[in-house]
Amino acid sequence: VKPFTEIQPNLIQEMEKRKINFAYFFLLGKSEAHIETYKSDEYIVGDFEDTYDNLILKTKTSYEYFEQYCNKAKYYLLMDDDVTFS
Repeated sequence: VKPFTEIQPNLIQEMEKRKINFAYFFLLGKSEAHIETYKSDEYIVGDFEDTYDNLILKTKTSYEYFEQYCNKAKYYLLMDDDVTFS
């Protein structure tokens, strides 16, 4: 998994330039995650196999995490690694 700063450098630069407080996380399914490898606070590991057919579970897991741990956040943005923010 590449660092977020490599995946979305334009987004990071714009947020920092505007002095916007933000956090980011990588959401992985169990099939993708070697639990020992991903102990960082950047990773959320869902209880599902990470396949195209389970994208709805990935989205649902992100909403649940956001609701439970980020309830003071004003905005929520869910992006995949094949999307560019500009």
